[in-house]
Amino acid sequence: MTLLGNPEQKRGKKDNSLSVDTAMGAIWSHALKILALGLALLVVWGTFSLVAWAKPPEGKNKPDSPSFAQVGDLTVQLVAPSDLVQVDGLVPAADAFVEAMKERFKLRVLGLYAEPEAFQFFAEGMANQRGRQIPRLALISVPTRMDKKKYDLKAVNKEKSRYREWFSLAVNTRPLAWIFGRKANTKLKEKLGVNLDFSYQTGDETGRFDERDRSLSFTVLTNMTPYSFKSEVLIAASVLNIGDKLVFLSWMEPFKGPESLIKAKSANLGWLFELARLNDVELKPVVENE
Repeated sequence: MTLLGNPEQKRGKKDNSLSVDTAMGAIWSHALKILALGLALLVVWGTFSLVAWAKPPEGKNKPDSPSFAQVGDLTVQLVAPSDLVQVDGLVPAADAFVEAMKERFKLRVLGLYAEPEAFQFFAEGMANQRGRQIPRLALISVPTRMDKKKYDLKAVNKEKSRYREWFSLAVNTRPLAWIFGRKANTKLKEKLGVNLDFSYQTGDETGRFDERDRSLSFTVLTNMTPYSFKSEVLIAASVLNIGDKLVFLSWMEPFKGPESLIKAKSANLGWLFELARLNDVELKPVVENE
């Protein structure tokens, strides 16, 4: 699937075609995958019993206790963001669905966090095909290929530069955002089997808002219509360099105005710094013209 040009160009000839994944850059493509995964999880989990979401089963660790995940030979320490609790690991059927997403989205979720009551309200509505506001949700994830990838600081800086360039392109103009949004909606429909009428907005709510020597953060204001209910969701996401890996943190916030943008940015950065601290990563400011 391409936006411009012929995808079957001959070798040696400059390829001017822009696939959705390429044109939006890895970080923007990852945001779409995270959004799609979150929606898919909410739709599917609505068909399961949700009693277990209210509190963890006896004998389980507290949901907000730090845990860990293995990415290649790197052990990543995990922690829930402020005000949310860990919800993966509580429902076996949901865990099986997360596992299946590795093949569908090439995305591995290391940690999933939500507000249980808000999640339950939304999921019950979706199970009965009643559109409701998508709730606050947070994920720590990596592309499935990350197990075999290795990044030194030079490679991290190169990746961040590429992310900046492509993300700037994706939010450059409304017409371009409309094209990317339509293509993204087609991709989501193919993966989920549901037309969400997905789009994203340009403006103050969409753009980069923080950069450190080992991290880059951005927001995207999205629009969707699950079961005829219009839902605006702000995604605040960061890519974080831990060891020789890149890990993605994503906060999904129901959009209710400027205060939602402040909340999402603050929550994302607080979570980013806590995760970095747990993994012995010092996030230093970027020095201009370094």
